[in-house]
Amino acid sequence: QKSAEFDIGCGIKLSLELIEKLDYVVRGLHHFKNKKSDKFINFNDPKATVTDLDYFREWTLDQFAKTIENETVDIIAHPTLLPVCLRNSKKEVFTDEWKSDLIKLAAMHEVALEINNRFQVPDKEFVTECLKYGVNISLGSSGIKKEEVGVLDYPLSLVKSLEIPEFLIFPNNNI
Repeated sequence: QKSAEFDIGCGIKLSLELIEKLDYVVRGLHHFKNKKSDKFINFNDPKATVTDLDYFREWTLDQFAKTIENETVDIIAHPTLLPVCLRNSKKEVFTDEWKSDLIKLAAMHEVALEINNRFQVPDKEFVTECLKYGVNISLGSSGIKKEEVGVLDYPLSLVKSLEIPEFLIFPNNNI
């Protein structure tokens, strides 16, 4: 099957011709908009800082909502990926309300949320909430290097430990 991951929030529209060539479309947040300068900051930039967590939460949830409601998307990649500067602050950043809003949005629009091997997100608690709402789960490697492509150790460990039923694993095929 053919799929591709595209960035959320960067303003690039995919052509219908490209979308029709894909079996499914994956979209993920890889940057955020700086509140003061309107510049986009890459999540992997070690020099990036986030000074306003409320703004960050609001902006990211708004980007997910706009994408899910207005764009072609089958899977949201690494839904709880954070900028490098916040990766040790997941509990502070992702409030119960934020997580619930994203999960309900995905459930309402039948969009799968990915368990990502490279970044090892989301955590077990988030995936458990997804299952309560019947959200489909996708397993992704985010393989950048050839040897990383298709490596699913972390996602498969969550599938096993949470006993995720096969019918909730996108695209509902055997794994």
